[in-house]
Amino acid sequence: MSNPKVQYVNANGSSFIDFENGKVCIVTLNGNSTFSFNASNPDIYVIQLRQDATGSRTVTWPSNVVWPSNISPTLTTTPNYSDIITFIWNGSRFIGISTNNFNA
Repeated sequence: MSNPKVQYVNANGSSFIDFENGKVCIVTLNGNSTFSFNASNPDIYVIQLRQDATGSRTVTWPSNVVWPSNISPTLTTTPNYSDIITFIWNGSRFIGISTNNFNA
């Protein structure tokens, strides 16, 4: 089994994540960000969402992302902390699950 490619994104404003370039994405939030995603095949994708040294950055998710009970997760805003967001792309929606508050 091969390792998935990892892509790195510095997010500030509109930020595009192309999961065709890697199933794992490490995103550093350098400002409030509005994401758009691309994926062509149903699969599982993971984002490590890191606050920069300032923290308190916010995220706006694409309209085709759904969360449990239709409630977006409350993301960690502590400087230099991370959340891990896992998505299942079913061909029309990204089903999201969030695990929060890592000092990583």
